[in-house]
Amino acid sequence: MSWDHCYYEATCKRCGAKGFKISSSDDWGRSEISWEGFSTFKDFPNYDVDRRRIDVNEYAKCTCGSTDIEVGSKVVKTK
Repeated sequence: MSWDHCYYEATCKRCGAKGFKISSSDDWGRSEISWEGFSTFKDFPNYDVDRRRIDVNEYAKCTCGSTDIEVGSKVVKTK
């Protein structure tokens, strides 16, 4: 079983910091979102998280404290 990773440019609208939103999926249909250059923003009401109204990994927080992260186009990233 393997995972496919798609990288999208991400930029903080407040300070201009750059990073990536990484959308991953596997052969079994599982998926997850992670961030490179930003941390995952997890300050949501438990009610919304427990009812699965939001996916906490969908949102990021910059080191400047901003959660206004703009996700741009898909990029090819080589290791």
